Amino acid sequence: MPVSIVSKDGSTNGLGPLPANLSVDVREWLAARGVRHALMRPTSQYMRLSTFRKLLRGGRCDGRCYLKQLSVEMSLPSLLRCWDPDPQPTGLPPLGDSYLWWGAGGTQTQLHFDRRANLLAVLAGEKHVDLLPPTALQPTPMLDLAVAAGGADGGAAAAPLLPPTPSDASLSRNHFLESAPPAGVPRTTCRARSDDIVFIPPSWRHSVASVGEEVAAVSFFHGR
Repeated sequence: MPVSIVSKDGSTNGLGPLPANLSVDVREWLAARGVRHALMRPTSQYMRLSTFRKLLRGGRCDGRCYLKQLSVEMSLPSLLRCWDPDPQPTGLPPLGDSYLWWGAGGTQTQLHFDRRANLLAVLAGEKHVDLLPPTALQPTPMLDLAVAAGGADGGAAAAPLLPPTPSDASLSRNHFLESAPPAGVPRTTCRARSDDIVFIPPSWRHSVASVGEEVAAVSFFHGR
């Protein structure tokens, strides 16, 4: 399975300026579309789940190993019947796919939104979730950059894979936001511990910080 190697600041995805070494054609193509930022995704290393667990629990990840958005088959409805009150509002489609997030504390997701409502169920450690209303920020297209691993000798630093031509450039039009919320925008901070569930409404802007030596959670999304 792919395990992300996050940046030193703990960000699971990095937002930054456009790389200076883009070709002229690509830079002009982006400028015509008002694209001023790049989304850099972390490098990934493939390993067995048992290997990841040993690295994590042996303290050898240095807080930078993160198993993110691993599709899992889990059933939450039977568990929800144990909650009083039920954390789900009425009128939503049934729960659909679910994803596991697992790693050491210190990781931080960028501010983003999901178009589907979801329930974040914390299994271990803590998740600190900042929630903002949908009108707080509007998404802006950004250049989506993959990140290459270091060279064959292992000494080279990770580097973004730059698109050589406009046809190779990929714009992220999904859920990432390029700036911090303006001052005065109300926000709610939820500190969820093991066995807690946070309901995240559709299109609400949110960022999530992992706190603890080992942090695991599952997101259950409504609909497909």
